[in-house]
Amino acid sequence: LMLLSALYMQKYSFYENILISKIIDIFTFLEKSSKQDRNFIRNIFVYFNELVEIDTTKLISIIDSLSQNTKQEIMTTYQLIKQEGRKEGIEKGMEKGIEKAVTKLYKKQFNIAQIADIMELPVKKVKDILKKNDMG
Repeated sequence: LMLLSALYMQKYSFYENILISKIIDIFTFLEKSSKQDRNFIRNIFVYFNELVEIDTTKLISIIDSLSQNTKQEIMTTYQLIKQEGRKEGIEKGMEKGIEKAVTKLYKKQFNIAQIADIMELPVKKVKDILKKNDMG
């Protein structure tokens, strides 16, 4: 059953609409597997999540149609994915803010050493940011 599920995922990996319509079948196959294979359900869900862009409402609807145990496994995994995405978004936002501040200070005629001191960044990081923005 695990092999069948994995093959389904591979077969439809380039056909998002078909994969979305088949995902219930895939998880239904996996529900029939033994308890020790629950980790595989999480792996398949993570892979599915990477392959398709799906509306949250539709995803929740799909998850709701599964058995309680599978639903619980997937929802736990989904929450972890969302949490990791938020964390990644915050980190990217902070990096973007630092980049913007460095370029702004440079435009206001601060030198690299001053910018590094003000921003509490290594000089190399300031140089890299300026280079990335065609300023250094």
